[in-house]
Amino acid sequence: MKILMIEDNKSVSEMMSMFFQKENWDAHFAYDGNEAVDMFNEAPDDWDMITLDLNLPGKDGWRSPKKSERFQRRFLSSC
Repeated sequence: MKILMIEDNKSVSEMMSMFFQKENWDAHFAYDGNEAVDMFNEAPDDWDMITLDLNLPGKDGWRSPKKSERFQRRFLSSC
């Protein structure tokens, strides 16, 4: 499973990275909404799941998914 996790808190990202590795998931991390949209747009059909923090610098978690219908179909939000 290829996952894009969008989280500006590095310690949360590190903790989730350990979980994803244990599950043998291919996890990629973005640390703000702008970076996330750029990463997604490089290969939009490659992502199986997207998780995002709703309070992000740049494009926040409320606005980032609105950039693409394909993004919207794959994302889960977190607080």
